[in-house]
Amino acid sequence: MDEYTEHSGRRLLKEAEVCRLLNVSRDGIRRFRLDPVDPIPYGMAGRRYLYDEAKVLKWAERAAKRDYQRRVKQYLR
Repeated sequence: MDEYTEHSGRRLLKEAEVCRLLNVSRDGIRRFRLDPVDPIPYGMAGRRYLYDEAKVLKWAERAAKRDYQRRVKQYLR
């Protein structure tokens, strides 16, 4: 078990695990962190970024819905 895997009953993911979960590159994750509207939820332990799995999945659902709505609005113009 990794030192970051579980904390108070929640599963914490490293950046590489989030990349695999969302099927995006590390650069994509960086852009998600810097998003001014709805950044991906994360924390830091030293210089390492950690992500709560449940919060990331909820964020991904919101982001997918937001992207879908944007595409529909663009199509209806």
